[in-house]
Amino acid sequence: MDNREPIFISIASYRDTQLLPTVLDCLAHARYPERLRVGVCWQHEEGQELPSWFCTSQFSVHAVDWRRSRGPCWARAQAMRMWDGEPWYLQLDSHHRFTPGWDVKLVDGARSTGSLKPLVSTYPAPFWPGEPLTEAVTRIDFAGFDDDGIVMTHPTIISKGGPAPTKARFLAAGFLFTAGEFVTDVPYDPELYFMGEEIALAVRAFTHGYDLFHPGEHVLWHQYGRQLEPKHWDDHVGEAEVERPWHDWDRHSRSRVQALLSGRLTGLYGLGFARPLGAYEQYAGLSFEHRHAQDSSPQALEAGAV
Repeated sequence: MDNREPIFISIASYRDTQLLPTVLDCLAHARYPERLRVGVCWQHEEGQELPSWFCTSQFSVHAVDWRRSRGPCWARAQAMRMWDGEPWYLQLDSHHRFTPGWDVKLVDGARSTGSLKPLVSTYPAPFWPGEPLTEAVTRIDFAGFDDDGIVMTHPTIISKGGPAPTKARFLAAGFLFTAGEFVTDVPYDPELYFMGEEIALAVRAFTHGYDLFHPGEHVLWHQYGRQLEPKHWDDHVGEAEVERPWHDWDRHSRSRVQALLSGRLTGLYGLGFARPLGAYEQYAGLSFEHRHAQDSSPQALEAGAV
């Protein structure tokens, strides 16, 4: 099959100095950069401009002053809406680095799963600008429930990976690769803020019939922490000239995630009908009602197809 099919890349960028290096590295290391189209929700400084090469047909930009931003999920929803029917969809943060041929690796890996609706995602290996890159294959593991019943997760390095993706219980919002129809099947909920985003998206994807996988080989790096970079929750406080303080968005978002995980949120941003909520709980070894998790190893996932 042709692994040169177009990929739409959705990027939410908040006052991020790594946006341009990320996009340049993405294009430089793709085998078929001409097949990529990039949509950016650019939450920028006053008076800031993008370079001229960003104004070609390969790029779509939703520009908004950072004061008018409503948070990470809102920004992802704006970027997702720039999809134009491309057969593949890649969702990223704006601070990544890429391996050579990453585009072919993702397409070939997704196809190798045999799933009609594969979704490949993980917390990638870390990088720090200016320092050497170290490859690592990772999966996402359960870490606990917070006080609102929202699932928390963490990355685990897999000692020996392989080219074939492995089954996953969870996903990472900052690196998610799937079929383009995901945009219409599971549109991003702009009313979510940040915490709960990933478990909500995993449950919605699964109940819409998507099969979750981790990449079997290293594909890209992600910059974590970013202590010196601006954050939405640091900027959007009561005394700032913003629409609402961040904790108002967060409070509403957490209530919305709780409604979803109890099956009470319906409509466009609710659960799918391909699988029930209980099927995800059984698959992932979780009980949202009781805030309980049972041990579920990667080996058990491979044996227990849903």
